[in-house]
Amino acid sequence: MASFLGRQSEEVHVIYALDPARKDIEEYLRVSKILLEGLNVVSENVIAIDSARFWGGEKNDLLAAARQSLAPLVERHARGTVYFGNCLTNPVALALKRFARLNHLYHAPSDFTGLLFPQPNPLKSRLKNMVKRALGLALYQIETGDIPIHSLLDFGTRKDFQHVDFNDFSSDAVEAVLVALRRELDGTGRNIMLLLAGEEPEAGDNNKLNIAKYLQPHLQAVERLMQEHGLQQARLWLKEHKSYIPLTEEERSLLAEAFSRLGCSVRFVADYLPKAYRLLPGECILKYCRYDHIIAEPSSFLLNVAGSIDAVAAVSPFAPYRNADQIGRNNEFMKINALLATPCRVY
Repeated sequence: MASFLGRQSEEVHVIYALDPARKDIEEYLRVSKILLEGLNVVSENVIAIDSARFWGGEKNDLLAAARQSLAPLVERHARGTVYFGNCLTNPVALALKRFARLNHLYHAPSDFTGLLFPQPNPLKSRLKNMVKRALGLALYQIETGDIPIHSLLDFGTRKDFQHVDFNDFSSDAVEAVLVALRRELDGTGRNIMLLLAGEEPEAGDNNKLNIAKYLQPHLQAVERLMQEHGLQQARLWLKEHKSYIPLTEEERSLLAEAFSRLGCSVRFVADYLPKAYRLLPGECILKYCRYDHIIAEPSSFLLNVAGSIDAVAAVSPFAPYRNADQIGRNNEFMKINALLATPCRVY
């Protein structure tokens, strides 16, 4: 999102909010540089955050330190600087509200649940917000900015949203990284990308997938997709999420053997990316590597690319493996999906 918005600016200042206990900061900065290629990036700063405290309900306790770090940075910015951030996902953007009007920087479809499906008692919500303002507490919600909300989700003609098409992203560096993967897509209509899902991940990038437990719903979803399109054989590309520890050789063998019974030749997307770029967003991959189908349990990535590829949300296969909160989250995804100009198909 920053790469799109930065194109419209004479100069760009980037402030990263990262938790060093949960993220490899050098790795994130390395990938960010190629995503922001071509922008006039005047300054880059990293503010360390404690994500466990933030997600644990201590949001307001973190704001004083965040504001102290932000103050000298904001002071150096030119008058008329337009600020983007996501106050729903990090305390630095939440703290930035003290200094300037904050335009929402899209992170995931769930950002918009409160906006698109407001609570039944708006008066009560307004009163609560008035009390919070009086107490000097930051509002943990998206507020009106200077411009429409830019989002990778295509809501059609809604005036309060501006669609950003991931296909408009352009980077020679990213394209070069994906050359090997691009060569492997044979244009036969049989290339399927499957996003692997497993245990609910905690914050950070070191979670266990436990794919053996979740193998059956993946098989069920892919089998239905192949039957629907009359595919006797397919090249199945397995994509891992950055929040999980990479698959072991044993897990890879399990997946390859299981899907071979469906007529799938299994490939792993990670094998075609330099290890330094495992964090490359999936949208960047689809921009330069044209798959025929993508299927997954509901996810941000899936909804972001709906309309540009045959995208299928596998809801029912995973439902028996999810608790009430996780089912509720998937239902929210599907409510957002129903509002898209071109929704994902749903199994």
